[in-house]
Amino acid sequence: MAAKLNEQKVAEIKKLYEEKVPIQEIARRLGVSSGTAWRYTRAEELGYSSFADYIGKRAQERGFDDLEDYRNKMAQKNGFRSKSHYNYIVMKESGAAAREKLNAWAHGKGFESYQDYSRHQDTLKQLRPENRILSGLIQMRLEEMGNSISWLAEQLGINQTTASRYYHGTRLPTVDVQERLFQKLELPYRTIDDIVEVK
Repeated sequence: MAAKLNEQKVAEIKKLYEEKVPIQEIARRLGVSSGTAWRYTRAEELGYSSFADYIGKRAQERGFDDLEDYRNKMAQKNGFRSKSHYNYIVMKESGAAAREKLNAWAHGKGFESYQDYSRHQDTLKQLRPENRILSGLIQMRLEEMGNSISWLAEQLGINQTTASRYYHGTRLPTVDVQERLFQKLELPYRTIDDIVEVK
């Protein structure tokens, strides 16, 4: 979940959007992600909370469980085991050239390598209140229930790497996965926003 922007920044995003400035350009000018710019403009017009929420609901309209299910089935349709397998093959096939490109990009941002940059990003995500709270809840409930990350992955129909990211707080589940997550952990919440409000 992205950090909430202050009212002034949101107003600037909306003003530029009203002036017909493209979303990518709004993001560049204001130093926010394209997803954030989309969230406060087009997403609000369409009634969605984020781009992931929009894509997830579109996936559900097409008969998929959620965004992850959609991505996995599209990958399978094209001969891959899952979206992760697809990403792995693409990275493997692009090989050294892609790694060099990513490492050069990360080096330009002051990191030793792209892997170093990724670790740094994961650390920042783990510091977000919502990431810390969710991670703590997952760890506590799995321990109380005597279950593992593998069990959680199986219950949610996701791969173990994704479940591990939720467990360690380096990734937040999409809104539609959140409700299933709390059901499986027997918690009284539906979304992460419910937890943050309680805290």
